[in-house]
Amino acid sequence: MEDSKDDDDFEIQDQNIKKKVKRVKEDTKGREDNGKGTIKTHLPLRTRTSPKPLYTMIQNLSPSQIECVKEMGFEGMLNMKTDGIPAKLGYYVVDSFNSKNMMIKLENGVIPVTVKKIHEMIGAPIGGAQLDSLVNDNCGVSAVEQWKSRYSKPSLRVTDIVSEIIISDNGDWNFKLDFIMVFCNVMGQCKSNGICDLSVLSYISQQTFFEKINWCDYIFKCLR
Repeated sequence: MEDSKDDDDFEIQDQNIKKKVKRVKEDTKGREDNGKGTIKTHLPLRTRTSPKPLYTMIQNLSPSQIECVKEMGFEGMLNMKTDGIPAKLGYYVVDSFNSKNMMIKLENGVIPVTVKKIHEMIGAPIGGAQLDSLVNDNCGVSAVEQWKSRYSKPSLRVTDIVSEIIISDNGDWNFKLDFIMVFCNVMGQCKSNGICDLSVLSYISQQTFFEKINWCDYIFKCLR
């Protein structure tokens, strides 16, 4: 009987050890030892959207659409070469970003995140009016509703808009709204599962001068 009891105690201890080992493995998941102590590794980052739709759109613009983009002040983005974000790099940047102080902390310093830096990186219009300061007097509501009516889906995705741009060669009012929606939802903010956030449209009318809006400030505020 004593031997049986000892065996039972051994099995219980063995199970407890296995549980502890499992917990340690779970706790250290995403971390690695650099020989000086334990540091965090950078796990893959899942994003709601990627630069690819914006890149695809720019690469497939017609001559008239390119001219329209220039008129809107986005000429600096026509040379965009980035169609994706390395998952671990994305994790590192997000993990190191301090939205309160607007800076990316590095081991040997910091990178300040400013409106000017955003302009230097992506070439979007800087200066001019802040988007959220614009007052829409409803004179453009019908035009915006007309733009929306081109899409039958209740939940519009960025890829839906890009497909429409590629099909059409026109650089008209509808294209301007298409372009702005792709830009804002890729560079600014979108809803979950890549669903477009249409809130920007509430500031826009047919009297809007897109080139006179500080779109880098818009991105800056989205980061906050």
